[in-house]
Parts: sequence; structure tokens; C-alpha cells
Amino acid sequence: MRKTNKVLTLILTIVMIFTITYQPISASAASAKPIVKATQTVISKGTTTKVKVTYNKKNVTNKAKFKTSNKSVATVSKKGVVTGKKAGTAYITATYKGKTSKKVKITVAQVSLNKKSVKLSVGKTATLAAKYNKKTVKATFKSSNPAVASVNKSGKITAKKAGTATITAVYKKTKATCKVSVKAEPVKHIWTEKITKQPTCTEDGVKTLTCSCGEVKTEVIKKLGHAWDDGVVTEATCTEDGAKTYTCTRCGEVKSEAIAKLGHVWDDGVVTEPTCTEDGAKTYTCETCGETKSEVIKATGHTWDDGVITKEPTDTESGVKTYTCTKCGDTKDENGHYEKQEVAGWDEEVLEAAVICNQCHERFSETDYGTIDAAIEAWTTHMFDSWDNGGDCDNYSSDDRTIIIHHDPTYEDVWVADK
Repeated sequence: MRKTNKVLTLILTIVMIFTITYQPISASAASAKPIVKATQTVISKGTTTKVKVTYNKKNVTNKAKFKTSNKSVATVSKKGVVTGKKAGTAYITATYKGKTSKKVKITVAQVSLNKKSVKLSVGKTATLAAKYNKKTVKATFKSSNPAVASVNKSGKITAKKAGTATITAVYKKTKATCKVSVKAEPVKHIWTEKITKQPTCTEDGVKTLTCSCGEVKTEVIKKLGHAWDDGVVTEATCTEDGAKTYTCTRCGEVKSEAIAKLGHVWDDGVVTEPTCTEDGAKTYTCETCGETKSEVIKATGHTWDDGVITKEPTDTESGVKTYTCTKCGDTKDENGHYEKQEVAGWDEEVLEAAVICNQCHERFSETDYGTIDAAIEAWTTHMFDSWDNGGDCDNYSSDDRTIIIHHDPTYEDVWVADK
């Protein structure tokens, strides 16, 4: 029974020592920053909104420190209450545990009207449009003098009688005004028209208007402009512009428009293949006019193979290495000789598995015993000897180490062309 237990212990120890377990190292998480959110991001002057601060999903609003980028636009209290001061933009940030949040944009908006003043005659109308934070809104409108100028809920102003009135628009506790001036409708002239100068293609005409009261005024009759015909075409060619000539049907004036030259329409070209030593060409022909053009295709140059030693060098004579072009079969010879060239030595890092006795600290590894088999045999003998002699060397652990194995430099013959 004791021998069986020793064998089982030996097997379990071997499995433990020579099983490699990798423990991945996870990257530490990035430092968290506080997060700021506002109940409302658009407020009016004199109104407030609340900002909430969370850090790692916990509410730390009462512990954070707040800052505004523009106190004249919006202030922020120690408890995160933002108050609008005047129209504009401010950015709120919170600092907690030395870390500052991203900015929250707060807009303090002011209602505005599309018109600051309006001049109307009695009976005429004008419509005001209200905007808040660049968006059209339904404001509440009121006239300071409805007898002069009234206004309905849609912002439509109606002039009643001569005088002045102020229209006030209210939206979200902000106000905007428009001054209205109303004048009485004047007595209208009764005009008699007469064309005193006919317009031409290039010159304005004149219309004279006379009122029964004797007043006279003139109005310009816009020039007629030319009435061009469909034009006559002179066709363009590949290399020369054409033209389209128009004639005015009223005055006979002529104008021309250039028709851009067509440019050649080249075919796909015909190729004369290049060789290793002579250029080739690609010749194109215009499909419209038959003109031709050519492009040079450079000679490809030889593509030499790795060469064959056709004459070995001796101590007194150079050898010959013959190269053959893989495309055209031409050959060239190169005189040369062999030279010894060093292939540098190098060091290799190797992870060496080892077992160490936790009682006597003896180490069993390939370095210590020459081979891994010898190390295992020595370790097994050590363990059994300890058991047979009543020792306590029955507790082992791995002692893996990185060792350096040095590889010596070598030399090889390398073909070198003669200088």
C-alpha cells in the first residue's frame, strides 16, 4: 500500500510541475470622471435648472464643486442650481475627488421678434413672428393701444387709426417689443397715363402720368431686351472651336456663342511590345478625325536569374558565374571568387522548466543534469531515496527560469564579383 501511494504521489507531482498555466494580466480600468446632467439645458433669465452629478453611478451632487464659464450669463450654486442672468451661453462643470467632468452647455434664451418697428397705413396689417432659442414659438401678444393698433394671438397687427402703439410678446417669462406707427391713408391721385418714349431692345422707355390735380410724374418702362432667333451653328472639330450665331428679330443685332472643340476620341490603341533592350510603343487613333498619337513603352530590361558557376575559381585564377535572362535568354558572365564570410553568433533566451525540493533545496533541471531525462531520473531517485530512508523530501515546487543559450559564429563561402 505504501509503495502504491508513493507512485500516485510521484505521478501527481510530475503533472503539477510540467503543466504550464498562463495567467493573463488585465489592464487597469481608466480612471472614472464625474458625469454632469442638467434637468433643462435651455432656460430664461431669472429661471433655474438643476444639475445632477454622478460618480461611478453614485449621486455625489452635494459633494461636488461646481463652476460656470460665464457668471454674467448663468450662475451655479453649491447645490448645483443654475440661474439664468442674461441671454447667452455658459458651460457648467463639476469637480469631485480632483477629477473634472465634461462641460454641460446651458443656454439662457430670450424671446425675439422678426421686427422691432412697423409703419402702417390705416387698414393695413403686418404679422410678427416670435423666436426662442432660434426656434419659432407661440408667444402671447398684447398691444399698449388697441385703438391705434390691435394684435391677435397669432401676432397679426391691424392698423386702426393714426397714432403709435407698442406690441409686447411674452414667452417663458421673457419679453420683446415692436413699436407700431400708424398714419392716415392719404387722398389718392387719379392718374392719366401716356407713353412719351417707347422702349427699345437696349434702352428704357418713359411713361408720363398726369393727375387731375395737375401733379405729374414719370415711370420707367424697362427696355425690352433682344429677341434672339434659334441661331445658326458652325460645327466644332476635334481641334478647333465652333460657334452658334444668333440674330435679334427686332433690331438685327448679332451675337455669337463659342462651341468648345470636341477633343480627340482615342481608340484603345495598338501595342508594339517592348523587348529587354528596345522600347515598344502604343499607338492611338482618333475615331472622329483619324489623327494618331503614340506613347513610348520603355524597354523592360533584362531579368537575370541567380546565375550558375560555369568555371570554379582557383588560387591563381578567377572563376566565372554566368547569368541568363529569364525573358529573352541573353547571357552575361561575371568574374569572381569565393570569400569566407562570418555568420554572427547569437544568444537565445529559453524558458527552462525545473523542480526544486522545498526541504533540501536541490534543483533538478536540464542545465543541472545535462538532459531533461537525466533530471527526471535524478529527481525520482531523490524522492524514493528520501522515502526509503525515512526522509521528508516529499514536497516539491516548480523553479522555471529563463536561461541564455549562446550559438557560436559560423563561416560560409560566398561568391564575390571581382572589382
